[in-house]
Formats: sequence, structure tokens, C-alpha cells
Amino acid sequence: MHFPNRKPWLSIGQAPACSAMRSASRSIAGRCASCASLRPFFLFFIVFSLAGLPWTGFAETDWTGAAERSDLPAAAELLAAVRERLPLTPITLKGRLLTGPSLRRLTKVMAIDTALDLSADPAFARITLRDAFGFPAEELTVFRQEGSPAQFTYRRGSPLASSPLPSLYAPIRNTDITWNDLSLSVLWADNAATLGEEKIRGRDCYVLRATADAPAPTLYLWVDKAVTVLLQIEERDAVGTAVRRLTVKSIKKIDDMWMMKNLEVRSLPSNHRTVLQIQEIQAEDGAIPLPEE
Repeated sequence: MHFPNRKPWLSIGQAPACSAMRSASRSIAGRCASCASLRPFFLFFIVFSLAGLPWTGFAETDWTGAAERSDLPAAAELLAAVRERLPLTPITLKGRLLTGPSLRRLTKVMAIDTALDLSADPAFARITLRDAFGFPAEELTVFRQEGSPAQFTYRRGSPLASSPLPSLYAPIRNTDITWNDLSLSVLWADNAATLGEEKIRGRDCYVLRATADAPAPTLYLWVDKAVTVLLQIEERDAVGTAVRRLTVKSIKKIDDMWMMKNLEVRSLPSNHRTVLQIQEIQAEDGAIPLPEE
């Protein structure tokens, strides 16, 4: 696996490369045509957000109850475009979860790694949480085949043993992040609608709403109109108040893919935070260097 374009990490506030903008300017319809082959899992590691966006605050519009806009691209089309750059080559990402009442008071919770094999049948992502000694403590595997709902298996304990599937929507081990966040199932939402347009983080976005049967939460997504990437995901309650917010703090461009280094999940209104930091990326030909920011 060859990654010739290994550039330094980009943080919010830097300008994206012109080549990236040109590459991303293809039409949504053209992108969706290339999604015919299943690319179901780069999960949270690809473009929750785009580096180079000036920080101008979060969305303020209350989209609760908004009707679908037929004059805008369909949500299914937009989500397919977001998934388009997902890699098929097996890859493993290793990192850690930190949590605390503020960014200055974070403590390590667990190590985390995810093995992705998109060439398998079915394609899968295996997310493993490890204890302080590096031994597996919990493991969720997500299988997905085109045209079929996702299948989940779960193991826990020492040694790992098959266990009942936990809630995918409950915080993991006193953090603010959920299994549903880590698997980014929202990108394959069947019941999603495009609600409108809004500027967020200095960018013009489409606003999507993804709903599902309880206990799944209602999620709102902001998709950049120019480059078709997710800038933000919010979980909102029945009256439209944001209760959790997911954003990316830094990403790296490798070829045509944007890979995450730091993801922040914030519970509201407490502002308690969990940060996912990617520390190592393993490909078939070895580790991919992760330059310091």
C-alpha cells in the first residue's frame, strides 16, 4: 500500500491545499456513481470535519420539525458522496480515549484500536478497547454487506468471550462517546432527509437529519457543500436542544483521503468532553508516519 502524499497534520484555521479543493469539486452525482462498490467502513477516521476551516462557532438554527427540501440534493446522495473515498485496503488504527470536565483536565481512559478490512466479504470493522496493561477488555465488530442491515458481535472480559450486545447509544465507560459514534452508522442511515442550508465553521453546508426507531437518537449532520465532507454531528433531544456534539480537531490528507487524528465529543450543557487521539496507523506495508502538529 503506497501513500506518497504524507503531509503534516492540519489543524482548524489552516487553509486546505488547492489540489484538495479541485479534487473535491466533482459533482455529487459523479461521486455517487463511483459508490457502486461497497466501501462501508473508514468510520470515524475519515473526515468528520475538514482541516482549514476557521472557527466561527456552532450552528444556531433550530432544525427540529423542519421539512425535507426537495430542491436540495437528497440525503442518500449526500451520504453516499461522503462515503466515496473510503479505502478498500486493510488498515489498523491505534489510539487512546481521554475524558474529563475540560480539555485541560483530561485523563486517559483506555487504549483503542480498530482493524478495518473492506475487501472481506462481508466488510468489517473491529473496534477493541484495551486495559491499562494493553489487554483487550471489550470488542465490537461491525459487519456490513450492500443491501443488508449491519450485523454486530460483541465480546468482553479476560479473555474475551461472547457477550450480549450492549446499547450502541450509551456512553462507553464513563466517557461521552458511544459505540454508535465509533461505528459511524449514521453514514448508512436509511431514514435521512436534507433540511436546508447553513453556514457553520465558516463554511456553507447542507443540513441533514437522520432518524431511527428508539432507542436510536435523532442526529443532525452538517455536510460541506463544496467538498462534501461532514463538518459536525449533533445529537438533539425532542425539543431541538443539542445534547452531544462531535467535531474533528485535526486531520491529515493521504492521497484522496482525509484521516482523523483528534476527534472531540462534547456532552451538553455540561461541556464534559472525550477526545479520541489516533497515535498510529498500520497499513500492509508498515506504519504510516504521523507528524506532530
